[in-house]
Amino acid sequence: MMLCTGAATFATSAAPVVLPRAEQIELHSTRTGDDFRILVAQPETPPPVGGYPVVYVLDADLVFNSVVETMRIQARRPQATGVLPALIVGITYPEKDNAILRRAVDYTPTPLAAPAPEMSAAMRTAGGGADRFLDFIDHELRPLIAQRYATDASRQVLFGHSLGGLFVLHALFKRPQAFTHYVAASPSWWWNEAVMAEQESAFRKLPDAARSGRALLLTVGEFEQQPSRFSDNMPGGMATLTRRAMVDNVRAVATHLKPLAGLRVEALEIQGENHLSSLPQAINRGLRFALEP
Repeated sequence: MMLCTGAATFATSAAPVVLPRAEQIELHSTRTGDDFRILVAQPETPPPVGGYPVVYVLDADLVFNSVVETMRIQARRPQATGVLPALIVGITYPEKDNAILRRAVDYTPTPLAAPAPEMSAAMRTAGGGADRFLDFIDHELRPLIAQRYATDASRQVLFGHSLGGLFVLHALFKRPQAFTHYVAASPSWWWNEAVMAEQESAFRKLPDAARSGRALLLTVGEFEQQPSRFSDNMPGGMATLTRRAMVDNVRAVATHLKPLAGLRVEALEIQGENHLSSLPQAINRGLRFALEP
């Protein structure tokens, strides 16, 4: 059957859009007992002699396609954009699971330190699975990816936003050698500031060699801590933004870590954007930061 619009004629059925050179893997973790959905996209060009750099992306159900296409567009001219072709590995959950609650457990080192009135009762008691989740990535997922694809062990990137950004910092502080580049976009430091401050302090006391060759990019939107025309639309409004102090926390973490030997730290405040609208620029700048030739 055909549908005529007057200007053109369309079929009433259509095939789904498929992301080229990408595949989906259903993976069961024997270490944690959990099920994960892994999305993998290869570059358009063959792997170099040393293998592709690998970018591990959290919240892949939301951002995988954006990361893949941003990488592919820029990697066509790495000499001009500063982005090498990379293997993108997205981590998410099967449809049967509540992704919001799963991420609240997997991305956080502890449950919420204090009740958050804008959160559901389930979210207030969730959390504390970050070390188990890091074990899954480090000991199960990464060996699988290295076995299935041509990868460069010397260029391994972890990207996360919001609670995912908190997890990126947790991974850096607890296992700085797990990845070479860490991109923490709008990290939710407020989830448990005391615990994160303790982790940061212990990280700063490590020998310089433990941080050698590591790099961290922190990003945050200008309107994550000050009024914008969208501030009143979020749960809790400006009171929530003030309490979470996203911009102040990113500035403080950058200030504390920049003097450390062996660690390259950059911080980017994205003008005119809020917690969600800053994400596309965080992806773009994060890839340039981690995949420069």
